[in-house]
Amino acid sequence: MIDCWRILPREAFEDACTYVALGRGPAAGTPAVRRTTFHYADEVVDIPIKPRDGATRRSKRRGLGPASGVGGTSGRGHKGQKARTGGKVPRWFEGGQMPYQRRIPKQGFTNIHRVPYQAVNLSSLGRFAQGETVSCETLKAKRLIGYLNRPVKILGNGEIAAPPPPPCSMGPGGAGWPAGG
Repeated sequence: MIDCWRILPREAFEDACTYVALGRGPAAGTPAVRRTTFHYADEVVDIPIKPRDGATRRSKRRGLGPASGVGGTSGRGHKGQKARTGGKVPRWFEGGQMPYQRRIPKQGFTNIHRVPYQAVNLSSLGRFAQGETVSCETLKAKRLIGYLNRPVKILGNGEIAAPPPPPCSMGPGGAGWPAGG
């Protein structure tokens, strides 16, 4: 029994079977016709809930002999790879022709030792006040970098009016500038 607490007008009683109860298909162990309870202002009415006529179809049972309409080859045609059990063709297969992913030229590689530096332009450091310390935390607070655990590189694009800020720790370990950086 499914309880749908809905207040329906009296004239909707005849059309109540068209209301669909919430859920996805009948649960295990429940009858084929689901029932629900509609609560009117003055009474409780128990109404069977079922799909509209023609809304559902029985599954086509294949291979039940020639009289069933789908006997013999069971709708798979005669012979061929797709007629066999497990005869699926991969999506990339082109009938024996050299597949697209093998016939286009390959180029380049992915460097597994790549270091994802965060670039900060010199002109962006103009947001810092005179004498203010530049660190990963202050750069992130001013939204110049996105991550605290990735190294930062200051690029020479632009100019700043004030003298450059004092040296800071930009590496993830906080040990100052990396050697050769």
